[in-house]
Amino acid sequence: MAVAIGACGPVGVDVEPRAAALDAAALAAALTPAERRALGDLPRARRPATLLRQRVRKEAVLKAAGVGLAVDPAVLDVTVAGRRPCVLACPALPGVVGCAVCDLRGPAGAVAALASLAHGVDAVEVDGDALLGRLRVVGVGQAVGARRGPEGHRPAAARRPAATASAPPVALTRIT
Repeated sequence: MAVAIGACGPVGVDVEPRAAALDAAALAAALTPAERRALGDLPRARRPATLLRQRVRKEAVLKAAGVGLAVDPAVLDVTVAGRRPCVLACPALPGVVGCAVCDLRGPAGAVAALASLAHGVDAVEVDGDALLGRLRVVGVGQAVGARRGPEGHRPAAARRPAATASAPPVALTRIT
């Protein structure tokens, strides 16, 4: 799970397991002709990881734009390697050109990226476990922390005993 917080405008984040790189044909279908050429210039050993990284970058941009996969990732041209990632062209969404894209560390065994529609921003990654550790999960879709009802009382759901469940690590990313 990843959470992105940005005061500079819309942001999008995507995380995919590295095992997704095994489906190279599906990943390659999301590339523009320019990206395919750039990928072909890379050493063969780097191509599977680069394919997955491109897909994650593109999905982060499409989420930031608020369209998700309603727009084909193959129309979105993102820098491949050697330069800071950014959107070079997108005829379907001209407003995302120049959009900042940051590769994230992400959880172990995964590839992650964050996109911001603002230009020239940087991402600061912090482990969100400390923040989320202060919240108790009380039911599906509910978390209790400092939130109170309109009269200052905790909602009835907050008074229920906490459920015992192990949650995966959470990456919290803040854009500055």
